[in-house]
Amino acid sequence: IPSSLKNRNTTLFVFRSEVCVYINAALSGITLQSMPLYTRKNCLEKQVEDNIEGRKTMDKLKNHKETKTGLLEDMLSFIRYTPNREADILAFMEKYQKSENEERPAILENLRYCMDGKEYPNPYAGGYHYTPEDVSLMEKILDEYIDDLILAEGDPAAISECVKDTVLKINALNEECGRHLIDTWRRERLCSFINSAAETAGLTHEKDHTLQHRMW
Repeated sequence: IPSSLKNRNTTLFVFRSEVCVYINAALSGITLQSMPLYTRKNCLEKQVEDNIEGRKTMDKLKNHKETKTGLLEDMLSFIRYTPNREADILAFMEKYQKSENEERPAILENLRYCMDGKEYPNPYAGGYHYTPEDVSLMEKILDEYIDDLILAEGDPAAISECVKDTVLKINALNEECGRHLIDTWRRERLCSFINSAAETAGLTHEKDHTLQHRMW
């Protein structure tokens, strides 16, 4: 430290995360050499540590995307059709009994095709409350949520906003599906996915961050 800066009030520059922090130090006769301060080297080392920690958080969040796989597979399993003649014959018969008179001839014809081992349409078609496209949209919403958390860079207010925006999007999607997309099991998995990611990004682990926004 130049001798001209000793024993006087001065402004010290501490470099941390590429920002100059100005500190007005009233030294009261104490020399700068004896005052405990971060040197530029200390601050650069701290910046490197922060960058490493930031990269670790980013990697954790990216890996967190994969934890939604079971949830999405469960959604698809309820609308995925695998032909089974015996089960499909019963499905056509039930559909025939519940249908209007004008619809019955076509259903009866498909029933005959099924019984004769010929090609026949999915007997459950039209009975699903949501589609694979709806599940794909859910996947997109959750992936964008993780991407937005990474961009929040640990800011609690920005993270909370990400949670709110994501939950509102899921609310809208579930409403479009007649509220059939999310059941109790899926609700628990969705809340866990959203909350754990938010906490990894920087929110404190103290509550269900989705509760005040969700309608499922």
